[in-house]
Amino acid sequence: MKSPCGRAFHRRKAILDGFDARATAPCDAVPYDAAPDAFAIRRRLRTLLSLLTGATLVLLVLFVAFRPQTVYARTLQLSDFCYAVTALSTDDPPEPDAYDCAGPPRDYNTQSLWLRLKRAGDGEDNADAVLIVGNTRFERMEVRFVGDTGQLVRYSVRVGDFSEHWRPGSKIAFSDHALKAPLKSIVLRIDRLADVQFLRMNIVHDDEAALRFAALSATIGAGLTLLLIGALYNAGLAIAMRSVSAAWQGAWAACVLVWGLIWSQMILAFVPGFAGRSSAQIATFLACLAIFLATASVVSAIREAGVPKALRRITAGAGTLVGLSGVPLSLLRTGPLHLLADIVGILVLAVLLLCAVCIVAAWRRGHAPAISLGRAWAVPMLALGSVQVFDTDTMFWGGGAQIIVLYAAAWQTLWLAISTTAKYAHLRNERDRARSAEAIAYRMARQDALTGLGNRLYFIESAETMFGAGADVSAVALLLIDVDRFKAINDGFGHDVGDEVLRCIAATLRETVPAGFPVARMGGEEFVILTTGIAGDALAAFAERVRAAVAACRHEHVGDGSRCITVSIGVAATHGVTGYDTLYRMADQALYAAKEAGRNRVQIATMPETPVRASPPAPEPNIAQAAPRVRAPIA
Repeated sequence: MKSPCGRAFHRRKAILDGFDARATAPCDAVPYDAAPDAFAIRRRLRTLLSLLTGATLVLLVLFVAFRPQTVYARTLQLSDFCYAVTALSTDDPPEPDAYDCAGPPRDYNTQSLWLRLKRAGDGEDNADAVLIVGNTRFERMEVRFVGDTGQLVRYSVRVGDFSEHWRPGSKIAFSDHALKAPLKSIVLRIDRLADVQFLRMNIVHDDEAALRFAALSATIGAGLTLLLIGALYNAGLAIAMRSVSAAWQGAWAACVLVWGLIWSQMILAFVPGFAGRSSAQIATFLACLAIFLATASVVSAIREAGVPKALRRITAGAGTLVGLSGVPLSLLRTGPLHLLADIVGILVLAVLLLCAVCIVAAWRRGHAPAISLGRAWAVPMLALGSVQVFDTDTMFWGGGAQIIVLYAAAWQTLWLAISTTAKYAHLRNERDRARSAEAIAYRMARQDALTGLGNRLYFIESAETMFGAGADVSAVALLLIDVDRFKAINDGFGHDVGDEVLRCIAATLRETVPAGFPVARMGGEEFVILTTGIAGDALAAFAERVRAAVAACRHEHVGDGSRCITVSIGVAATHGVTGYDTLYRMADQALYAAKEAGRNRVQIATMPETPVRASPPAPEPNIAQAAPRVRAPIA
């Protein structure tokens, strides 16, 4: 079996690369390799987003491809109705000749507007027809289904009470199930309608209606769920990273989420009294507010990109104008709301164009956040722009533009969350790399490069801890160890052999001294051990065990390997409140006495009768401030 010295000789590289556990730096460093990889996180999140998007598209395609065939489904235009306007107090419908079938209705905002379907046909004379109305900015609505036998079925809804007629997607549905006869005509009465131009109606078969609303519920629910996840995640990132742009982004996602809940009427499942004009007005205001928050998010994200300040101010001003326009749009109950909506739509297009210019300008300047921002905002900008230009009301089972905006916002929110997460992971990588480098520097500054033990600085800091203010120094001892006749080893065998001897002794001390006792090489052939909790005979036995362990080690690299290398040990234990300086001086005197007495022995120091006050060791001299040496003149 190899001796500790032999094992140390064969483990030279391990000793040089490692560091004694007693000298480990108190630095909670994380290895750089263990830190999360920013690109791996980005790839995983992008894969997850792609899977979610792909699954949604596949489900939509399957639904459209394999949905059951319906008897009929017809979109009703305003031109399909004749109209009449009466006072609010009138309960009976006007006579047939009182209806006007030419031109749009007028003067109906503060009265009752009556709409009568011009003709039957296209399947409306079949049973199980459902009338779907897509406007809720009114005070009261009544629907009358008239059968060919004269039978009449009436349904009525009002502000705050849609009963069982509300449907997802801001729809109200009325069925002719109770008619029990072929449908002849449909008559609507709408009190205090805000704008007839916003009225959207469909008449479909009952099976088609059930299928539409089921698909619309699933689609809206999925979009709101994605937005909720994005809003919460961005809010967490804003708090963790203290990012203003992330806070604006989280506010935008939260605003679109609340808008989606109100517009889709999903909120009526929890607050039925919220039905009608008030919810429609709040949804209008939130839609304009969302544009303002989105603009603020873009402007704050490119603040440091070098984009001209004038361009940023114009963009922010345009977004603020759109946000403020939501106040009159939501409060107005009469007037040409569709004209005001068209004006706001033009402003929205201008804001989108300005935001795109800002992002491109920052992108061209190499601003990294602008690149992620441009990729994230590409889909919402195209979506918002397209719904302002094209008629999308009949798309997505009547959800139309709102569904497009909902999913575009969810896409943008998740994409930015992915980019921000990748950036955050990259910052963590950089932080962990810096902490790892700091830990290595801290360790190397306190490690003896030759033996792997702690050096003088490490030992001084350990002594400061033991002899600090309030520390119990009643059972602290210092062992000063010196290799006997070490100069003869260097002179006779060379300094490389002397270095191997020192490494061998250091390995022996590492295996002999219990963990928790600081061990260090003070310089040259001198080592030191600081112990706590042992005194008297136990301390003397411990010092003798250390001396014997070193003496028992055989050095194969010194001569023929039979030479025994010994050490002398001076031991000094505290007495009362003895200070470190006194303890070290006494251990040094005891070591000198052991050398004088013949070496290879342990000498216990005699304590002074009057103990001195405990004090931490004196700091190391500042080499940088030392006076420079005077160089001799060159002859």
